[in-house]
Amino acid sequence: MAELTTPAKVQDYLGDSTLTSGQVTPYIDAAERLIAHACDRLDPSGNHWLSASHVERINGEHFPHVLLRFTPVTAIASVAITSDASSSVSIPLTELECDGLAIASLGSNSPATTGRLGYRASAAGGSLTTWWDAGLPMPNWAWSVRSPNFGGGRSRVVVTYTGGYASAPADLAMAATILAAEMWRAKGRDPDLVSQTLGQFSQTYRQGKDQDTSLGSVYSLIRPYMRTVC
Repeated sequence: MAELTTPAKVQDYLGDSTLTSGQVTPYIDAAERLIAHACDRLDPSGNHWLSASHVERINGEHFPHVLLRFTPVTAIASVAITSDASSSVSIPLTELECDGLAIASLGSNSPATTGRLGYRASAAGGSLTTWWDAGLPMPNWAWSVRSPNFGGGRSRVVVTYTGGYASAPADLAMAATILAAEMWRAKGRDPDLVSQTLGQFSQTYRQGKDQDTSLGSVYSLIRPYMRTVC
């Protein structure tokens, strides 16, 4: 499911209006998946970038915050800490904030662009019982400073939320177009072949520095969207 670019944009970039949608769509899908993977936004449903509902399971790591992957975040429906496969304890949304915004105030006009979900300062100590009820290990310092965090354990924090862009950002759209076009150009080609001639027809292929420049442009365009996990 293409979210960032279209066959028409790839055709225009290549300067070849004879290409059909069926020919270039597989390269668009592959390019968009590669970009989503590089930016840690790969979603099995294909909703990598545009606004959609997500259920994300995150490691607790005893941190007072976690980072949601599919930003910008416009709504959070629920946050829970699981103790096993069949039970969990919900965290009241009033105890939480995202990018410093109250959960209730999130929306298309006030999205959380970083996706940093954590406890509000006024909620300090309020979720110590939640950890205990969820059967999570609690560090010794938690009892002394009474600083709430998301407990420990792999994939124990479950967040249901709405996140993604209303429309594809222009730089991501260009990156997907360039990458899909370069993948199309490279299909079935001998990497050592520079040019070929057949009768009066002659064609020279882009490679070396020219190709590196194109792929370097893709990296530069997606770099601001590559997530820093901390």
